[in-house]
Amino acid sequence: MNEIKQRKMSLKRGVSLTLRGFGIIRKLFPGYMTLAFISSFLKAVQPLVVIYFSARVIDELAGARGIAQIAVNAGIVVGAAFLVKVIVSLITRRLDVFESTLWYIMQYFKGERYACMDFKYVEDSRINEMLADIRAKEQATGLGIMRLYWLFPRLIENLIGVLASAALMAGMFSASVSGSGGNLFTSKWGTIILVALIALPILLRVVLMKRSGRIFAQLYELIPKTNTIFAYYYRYIDVDGAGKDIRIYNQQQTILALLKQQCYSWLNGLSRVTSETAGITAAANAVVSGFAYILIGLRALYGMYGIGPVTQYVGAVTSFSGSLTGLISTMAMMWESAVYLPVLYEFLDLPDFSYPGTLTTEKRTDGEYEIEFHNVSFKYPGSEQYALKNLNLKLNIGKRLAVVGMNGSGKTTMIKLLCRLYDPTAGYITLNGIDIKKYDYNEYTGIFSVVFQDFELLAFSLAQNVAAAVDYDEERVKLSLNKVGFNWRAPTLQKGLDTVLYKSYEESGVTISGGEAQKIALARAIYKNAPFIVLDEPTAALDPIAEFEIYSKFDSIVGGKTAIYISHRLSSCRFCDDIAVFHEGKLIQRGSHEQLLSITDGKYFELWNAQAQHYAATGTP
Repeated sequence: MNEIKQRKMSLKRGVSLTLRGFGIIRKLFPGYMTLAFISSFLKAVQPLVVIYFSARVIDELAGARGIAQIAVNAGIVVGAAFLVKVIVSLITRRLDVFESTLWYIMQYFKGERYACMDFKYVEDSRINEMLADIRAKEQATGLGIMRLYWLFPRLIENLIGVLASAALMAGMFSASVSGSGGNLFTSKWGTIILVALIALPILLRVVLMKRSGRIFAQLYELIPKTNTIFAYYYRYIDVDGAGKDIRIYNQQQTILALLKQQCYSWLNGLSRVTSETAGITAAANAVVSGFAYILIGLRALYGMYGIGPVTQYVGAVTSFSGSLTGLISTMAMMWESAVYLPVLYEFLDLPDFSYPGTLTTEKRTDGEYEIEFHNVSFKYPGSEQYALKNLNLKLNIGKRLAVVGMNGSGKTTMIKLLCRLYDPTAGYITLNGIDIKKYDYNEYTGIFSVVFQDFELLAFSLAQNVAAAVDYDEERVKLSLNKVGFNWRAPTLQKGLDTVLYKSYEESGVTISGGEAQKIALARAIYKNAPFIVLDEPTAALDPIAEFEIYSKFDSIVGGKTAIYISHRLSSCRFCDDIAVFHEGKLIQRGSHEQLLSITDGKYFELWNAQAQHYAATGTP
């Protein structure tokens, strides 16, 4: 993505993106924008109230010196300052609560979208790169919605400051003195010069922002790479085994030097640009303030203003210049943030499911669900090559089907289509004669218990992992663990079924082996008690003894359910009634173990003998 080109967008487009961002903020943080508006309004008005009534106090001291009037004006100044401070302090407490939850709510907001989107987007490299880019921008600079969240109070405060300061300055431009028309300072030319000087910081800011904007864009393009490097090394350091390697091979300094280089190269560039911009703007503001003092002072000397208005106008000019510069700067930062919002909105607008379906699946006690693939072909998004081609396959009710084939032959792809993680590119799949896309998505997926090859467990308790829920049936959990041979391990855990897996969040958590994790995943599939059970390499991480134990319990694990079993070990196929052989995305053979072995020129015979020779040579059972 060329972000420098992307920075060119119309004003209408930028405003539209920003307004949608404010809409998201209002939805995620109810009440925030109202409280932020009130707080910012009071912060902007309070110093100008002080300026105005302080000028009235000075006028009174220089004139009639009425104690009552001085007391009233002074009381208004003190009272306004006190009241604003109290109100702002109370509002700030609530805003601090919003601030403390900002990061977590934003992560939940994106995480919820990621969890609910169509699965084809989850495995789409472009979508994952998009999400990584969004995270990188947020983590490094807060670009996007988080930037708008922080800028909204500044926008309101500066906008109100400009309007209120302009109102206090109005009398300065209408005042005049007779007989001084030829004097530069008391003539209209003095006012024109002051206005021009007020515009100077703004023009400088615009020029500097255009220049710094290009540099920022280049720096932001470095963020994904920098974040990728940091994320990799943080993960590496966090791995249990890495701690030993780091110390034995003295990797500390190498890793720290690389991280320091990445960090400082980015921060130095950012600091150089921001310091230069802030320095030049501050100098320009100082010039404006200096000329305002001179102009207003000389005009007072020539009798155009009283002493009180001198204080009022100087304060108003200084406030106006600072607020206007701040407003331009804030709007520029909002514009800069808006440039990166289309990526976030594209991610948020990804649909949940292409065809969510409406029909309910029958709640059959006999488990007689018949599924059939009808001339199904499929290729992954962005790929021109078919992963499956013209697949016709019926799953026999209550039978055990083994699916075998070499890597990349289409076995796991077939399972993804079966579970409706993807929809076919061509052809269709039926459940009891009805296209599966017509069934309610959640109801349809509910008839499957699946152990995927790349499964994951959560850092929850053992029981919650088995039940895949916070609340669970303790007896069902124990029974499920017993069926997969984990019953001996559970009693050794300090908190039994309530023991948290892994140490990600709990110091008392336990680290489990790959084989133990696979058994828990199997127990999870059993606990769900769905009519179909799908096992994709369910014993890959198990040792030979544990694998044999699972095979020997295969009947009790599966029961009377329809089972699909994917494995590279063809010896496990003997536990199944039927075997489907895949090759290069096609179903090329189907039959029992004995039938397929009798076809000596078939793929199954070739795979069986190749494995038999390997196991004989290595002594592997």
